[in-house]
Amino acid sequence: MDIYQMLWIILRIIIILIVLIVVVYFAMPFGFNLIASNDATYKYSKQDFKKVKKGIITPQISIQKNEPELRIDSATGQYSIHFGEKRQLTNGIVKIHYKKKWYSSSPSKKGEQPLTLKGFEEEKGNNDLGGYKKFTLIWELDKKNLSFQTSFYQYPNQPFIIFEQEFPQELKSTAIGKFNKPNTMFPCFENESPNTKIFAFKNSIFCPPTKKLKHTSSPVMFYDDELNAFIISSMNNFLVGMITQTETVNCGIAGEVESIPKDFKFRFLMYFGRGINETFKKWGEILLKFYHRRPHSAYADQILSYLGYWTDNGAHYYYNKEKGMNYQQTYEKLLEYVKKTRIPFGYYQFDSWFYYKAYAWVPPYINMLILNGGIKKWEFKKHEFPDGIEALQKKLGKPITCHGRWFHGRSEYTKQFKFHIVGRTLNPWGLPLEFEFWDMLMKRAKSWGLVMYEQDWMNNQFRKFKYLRNDVLHARKWLLDMGNAAAKYGITLQYCMATPAMYLQSIELNNVTNARMGGDYNARFPKTGYVPHLTQVPIFGYAIGLWPSKDTFRSSSQPGLFYKEKFTELETLLSILSAGIVGPGDPIGYLNRKLLIKTCREDGLLLKPDRPLTAVDFMFKKHSTYYISSTVSIKGELEWYYVLVLNLYPKRIKKKSFKLKELEITGEYILYDFNKKTFQEISNGTQIFQILKKNEHKYYILAPLINGDIAIIGNPEKFVTCSNKQFPFIKYADNELTIKTEELPSSKVTILAFSKKKPDQISDSESELPEFSSKSELDFENKGWYYDSLSLTIKIQLDKNGKQNLKILI
Repeated sequence: MDIYQMLWIILRIIIILIVLIVVVYFAMPFGFNLIASNDATYKYSKQDFKKVKKGIITPQISIQKNEPELRIDSATGQYSIHFGEKRQLTNGIVKIHYKKKWYSSSPSKKGEQPLTLKGFEEEKGNNDLGGYKKFTLIWELDKKNLSFQTSFYQYPNQPFIIFEQEFPQELKSTAIGKFNKPNTMFPCFENESPNTKIFAFKNSIFCPPTKKLKHTSSPVMFYDDELNAFIISSMNNFLVGMITQTETVNCGIAGEVESIPKDFKFRFLMYFGRGINETFKKWGEILLKFYHRRPHSAYADQILSYLGYWTDNGAHYYYNKEKGMNYQQTYEKLLEYVKKTRIPFGYYQFDSWFYYKAYAWVPPYINMLILNGGIKKWEFKKHEFPDGIEALQKKLGKPITCHGRWFHGRSEYTKQFKFHIVGRTLNPWGLPLEFEFWDMLMKRAKSWGLVMYEQDWMNNQFRKFKYLRNDVLHARKWLLDMGNAAAKYGITLQYCMATPAMYLQSIELNNVTNARMGGDYNARFPKTGYVPHLTQVPIFGYAIGLWPSKDTFRSSSQPGLFYKEKFTELETLLSILSAGIVGPGDPIGYLNRKLLIKTCREDGLLLKPDRPLTAVDFMFKKHSTYYISSTVSIKGELEWYYVLVLNLYPKRIKKKSFKLKELEITGEYILYDFNKKTFQEISNGTQIFQILKKNEHKYYILAPLINGDIAIIGNPEKFVTCSNKQFPFIKYADNELTIKTEELPSSKVTILAFSKKKPDQISDSESELPEFSSKSELDFENKGWYYDSLSLTIKIQLDKNGKQNLKILI
């Protein structure tokens, strides 16, 4: 082979590689679209919309009773739950796996051994959830002289039942080898009701929503076509809870658990209700009450409260610096740019690139794929931060939040503290086993100015360490040690790449304020992989007090193949309407102040709705319209709704309108189109039309029409126009509307209202406001108001006095 042939072969290889890269680049979004089936809402089918032939009677769904009736056969231990006509959970049994054999209260499969019912007890009691009747069945494993108990807690006139497994004696050899199959089953029942549709979350990173139930540690909702529902979930020791569905629904302890300790109790909660969002909310209230927990405020910490700058996967500076600079210099240059453009960041995030990792020479995306590169030392790299993080944080003048992943099995920490180490010689993983380790880590981080610790790769650690799965207490202790050490130093936590069980376990910690509830951001990936995920997981997360983190985003479209975000407003809207973290990751020169300032005040304080943006219940019913999600601001009896309508699935769209009643909203409202700046008076039956191309959106504010005359839209310059951080109080009484405003002393406030009548007078805390005859006149003044008789709108401008009491006399 001569030199020319070799060069030709090399050239061909290069050409093939380039072609492959181009093909992969263009195919990646389509592949992601096929893989990322993270939508548990209704999927359109023509069959569901066929006209019913004459003479065929459509069966009516029976009424669900949300005060379940428990029936127990004290002779056999069989139980059932009745909650309306033709609505029952029947043939309830108990099963347990012990020394490679299954024991059942009603043996029906080959090899199953009988459980002997040795006793039945009844008692009454009270706890934080109210008065209850407790029914206990005492079981004995055949000829083993071992017993355990199953109990029902029924709360009269309440929509829930609690099931409890109790083990007065230690049980060894309970494992069945597969974590996803429970080794105990109670409750275990057949679902003979119309509630056959599933809304649950997969045992995977970011808890993808699903409409199928195979196995999960998440709460599982069973619902019917009218959204009558019941939820079942574990109630303690969440990380070893498991729910599966075969011919029966099976709830118990995960199958890799090798032994159950003496006096261990395991509980499940079953809650009955109507509506997807409401039933989850009420279910969560029971859990929080049981653990004496209050939901976190949307402003629970600095990270939730303020606009922040992020550098994680999807952001520009993720393993990427300004040319010729280290990370310290990159941040210093970023700070100069931020000051110049007056973007009010309240904190800065540092991702996995800042600390020392094993195999740091391997490209980060390869390390990510092969799960390589554990933490060797969780400290800022000296060559990237020669002056130290303390000096940089002082220049930033803001607190920081930092990322953490798994620890390498040969990190220096494994010599100082007790670790459980597994894995190959080249890539061992280490799991800290002591509170003292986390105490050391958090104490050091506090000195950096850290206010929130992000624990990432959580599910991967749970899967890697069998130690976390083969014992009922190990995983719980891992998270409690981490959380309690952080709490000791006033540090809050974010869970990332977590499972549903980890969300649930956060209930026992008061400083896990938020969790990532969607996949890593990529501007090129289709919105179908992100939006359903981000608007369905918070239905669950918010119910137990967790606020969502959408992940970073690009606020402007940037040069380069990978970062051409076409829908920057949508990305920003999704972030602020999530009511969680808002953290753009654009490079220097590309942060979009005009867009970002719509999310916050001039000091960076976020102007949020009261709860996260979630898919409306109507999305879970049979429909052929756009994907609709909503959130709300509540002031006494008045409610402002923020509605996002998005064309995610163009081929499914047959109906291009919706009604208020389909959003479970009643009353009279003014519909304000945020981008068109138009008003429409609507009520329950009004059709709201829109024509949207793929990935296009409409953003509406529904402002209550007060006394049939006036509706306060709020601040039209902000996405959440009537946030309770800016307008904490609005009330109408005796022809007078009172509005309390909260702003920075240096900031003006603009208020937009719809009014069928011209106000007689408008005044602030100091004096009557001057009226102007045109909008242009008002725009040149510090304060005053103008009424447009053609559009029936009032524009009010308040000067730089911060808090105000505004009164509008109609």
